[in-house]
Amino acid sequence: MRKPSCCAATAALFVVVVCPRLAAATTLHLLLKSGDAAADGDPIGIIEGPVATDRSTVVFRGTTSALLVKNGATFGVIAKTGDPLPAPLSGTFNDFGDPVINDSGAVAFNAGLNSVAGTRGAFLYEDGTLVSITVSNLRVVDINGHSNVLLRRGRSDLLLWTRSSGTLATLVRRNALAPGDAKFNRIGTRPVLNDAGVVAFESRARRNHRVKGKRRLFTGIFTASMPAGPALVAQEGDYPPFGANDIVSINAAGQVAFLTGTSVLRYDPVGPSTTVVARAGDGVGSDSVRSVSPLYVGIDSQGAVGFVGGIGGGSALIRASGGTLTDLSGSGDVTASRFAPRLTDAGHVVWQRGDDVARFDGTVSSVLASGDVTPIGSNVQAGAPSMNGLDVVAFRADRRTLYQLSGGAARPVAAPGDVVAGGGTIRGFGPHAARDGLIAFVARDAGGGGTFLAIARGGTLTTVLDIRVPTPLGGTLALDVPSLDVRGTKIVFASSVNGGAAASGLFRVDVSTGVVDVLAQAGEPATGDRHFAEFDSVQAAGGGAVFGATLDDASGGLFVSGGTRARAIVITGEPVPGRPRKTITDVGPVAVSGRRVLFSVNNTDDNDDKRGPRLLLWRNGRVQTLVAAGRRAAGSGRFAFEFSQVAMDGRTAAFIAGLDGSAASGLFLLRGRTPVPLVLDGVVSPVGGTIELSDLEGRISLVGSTVIFLADLVSGAEAKLGLFSVAP
Repeated sequence: MRKPSCCAATAALFVVVVCPRLAAATTLHLLLKSGDAAADGDPIGIIEGPVATDRSTVVFRGTTSALLVKNGATFGVIAKTGDPLPAPLSGTFNDFGDPVINDSGAVAFNAGLNSVAGTRGAFLYEDGTLVSITVSNLRVVDINGHSNVLLRRGRSDLLLWTRSSGTLATLVRRNALAPGDAKFNRIGTRPVLNDAGVVAFESRARRNHRVKGKRRLFTGIFTASMPAGPALVAQEGDYPPFGANDIVSINAAGQVAFLTGTSVLRYDPVGPSTTVVARAGDGVGSDSVRSVSPLYVGIDSQGAVGFVGGIGGGSALIRASGGTLTDLSGSGDVTASRFAPRLTDAGHVVWQRGDDVARFDGTVSSVLASGDVTPIGSNVQAGAPSMNGLDVVAFRADRRTLYQLSGGAARPVAAPGDVVAGGGTIRGFGPHAARDGLIAFVARDAGGGGTFLAIARGGTLTTVLDIRVPTPLGGTLALDVPSLDVRGTKIVFASSVNGGAAASGLFRVDVSTGVVDVLAQAGEPATGDRHFAEFDSVQAAGGGAVFGATLDDASGGLFVSGGTRARAIVITGEPVPGRPRKTITDVGPVAVSGRRVLFSVNNTDDNDDKRGPRLLLWRNGRVQTLVAAGRRAAGSGRFAFEFSQVAMDGRTAAFIAGLDGSAASGLFLLRGRTPVPLVLDGVVSPVGGTIELSDLEGRISLVGSTVIFLADLVSGAEAKLGLFSVAP
């Protein structure tokens, strides 16, 4: 981590950063940090989507989380946001990854930390005791019956932590030798571990020499163990179409189940041999398998293989054993976001279904549903589950709340379980926006009524639209809203349309009347002979909107609505303003103030050209370059790579930009021709450690000359995240 590029002094809740290379001092105030308790008593772990309505009032989504186990009808908690870390670590748990559980009930998991030791760690919970495995970014992926834990580092390494010795050892490493005169290139994200210490995984590999008739870069299924090393199970081309994905399963005997695009296979290390146990077209009772889902495969101790296949007009959980396919689930709903890669000896399977957890245990049953009361409340949202052979299920549960931070306290605006008349009971949240005393948000109904658009004003929650409302295009709104904004009494948003004259549109609704207008629709002309295909980002602008859209030729652009037809600001494939020999490949984040539109563009997909990115201002049809990569940044090297976040208020702009100097990125304020650095990566934070500016969009707001921003805290900070305000 880079050292701070200028000196700093801290106080209780603010730091004054004085750098000899800056024209003036800047004042940095801490507004909120991860781990702080909200007014409702819940500790806030994750902070998302901060929108400032004034210098000290911010609307955001906050999440408190827990790791839960369910045994029979009883929920138990392993750890939750705000719980202390196990010794010798100090600090608290902040957030959690998806856990894995073994037959003894031991659970391994990742967690975000509020600790000077680091921001992430891996842990084991066994016999009521928490044990620290590592404080690092290693990710837990599986656990075996000896409580040995498999971890991965990105897509480059697989490591095994041995419970008895407490040591970590590398099993597979990127660029290490792979079977078949090759090297591992990119390791899959869903490896599995058996009790014998054998790991099965998908990986790309690159042959060291060209082989006639074979691709040099190929995908394969492999196993690895210590000290035996890696072995090849199958490779691309062995069973066309191979189409291997991350989904594999392994049993105690080392048999591996995996999928191709149209079939299910079982590898036996004795021999070795590989058998196709099911394929599209095979009979299942009086029906046949139409397709093989890429979402699930599992194998039990006897070598029976479970998978999900298309049957008739739906999907079914199917078991392949002894040459016979059996429909296990019948008419039960097996739609899923993610399955655990296991088939127990009782033939049971568990999976995440939207916000819920479901299980097949002879019938399709519920593990977690909206009305269930958990240790962190009801209407929680589940992550991907894990299940052991005794049907004990472990999973992450999140409770997301919409908060307003004001006067130093975060107070709930809307929370899970809140009833919104005409919309339903809130289960989860989509995007939100706030301006002019109005907070608009998208929520999901816990009762299955779908998504609805609501507002909060004066302490009252009111439904504006739901998925039953007819649109001016015919049909009804899907309310799969990627983005929305509010100005005055009007909300602008993008949505798909069910059964309408167009597949999607850009809409405006007046909350005082409920009247819905169409600002743009899929299929209408965008420019020349191109037409709108999809809509994404949207910001209110005057009586209309500035929005991003994909066109029917796969190009994208930024547009402003007005009159009877939207007007293009920039489109990918056209010349970069100020660099006519370069073409725009990407349009970055956007900010709108009055008739001014601030946005960034790039002219390269891989950022090889450090002069490519530009920060531009559009006003009344004219585009002006404000800042360009390659130009000097005051006291901080040169601008480079990208302008990842932008904000604007009147004639003042703020942005986060990549740098090629001593700091990797910086937050700048632009009120004239010269950007002034406010915060650079490496500046000391008020809670210890240093600030690391994120490249995620939607993390900054500008009010006057005050920037409100969300940053990661590293290098010994006592919290993982911090919400700050900074001004010259």
